[in-house]
Amino acid sequence: MYAAGAGVPSRTTMHNLGHVTHKGIELSVEARLNRYLAANANYSWQARPDTAQDNVWALNRPPAHRFNAGLSVDCQRYLGSVSVGYVDSAYWNDVLDVMYSGPTAAYTVVNATGGVQFAGGKYLAMLKVTNLANRPIQNHVWGDILKRQVSGELRVRF
Repeated sequence: MYAAGAGVPSRTTMHNLGHVTHKGIELSVEARLNRYLAANANYSWQARPDTAQDNVWALNRPPAHRFNAGLSVDCQRYLGSVSVGYVDSAYWNDVLDVMYSGPTAAYTVVNATGGVQFAGGKYLAMLKVTNLANRPIQNHVWGDILKRQVSGELRVRF
């Protein structure tokens, strides 16, 4: 039942899906390339959840593949990083009803950060940009649409 004209459920029912098995693997590597440069990468794979129940449609199907890679530089006064991430498509199922379920598309995102230290390293000013390409990203079927985000940060060492 829906509340009068509001589209908000007035009654919900939860069901126990029984035993569900989740399987996956994650691999990660970090390396210092030289005095100033470092690199990192990780990959994870998650199988579709396995259940003996017939209602497999009721399970979330998380992204099967995720990949991230980044490069960072630290030249004492100046520092920065760039990273790229990929997340495979997924299917999200809410407990309310099928109206609150659906897929999300795979996406790739590129992020960058740059900063400068001053006053002998006491202060660090940084500029961070998430989703440089400004492409719409939706992590969850009922989540916000994420676009470019720019933020500044000032750190003070005491």
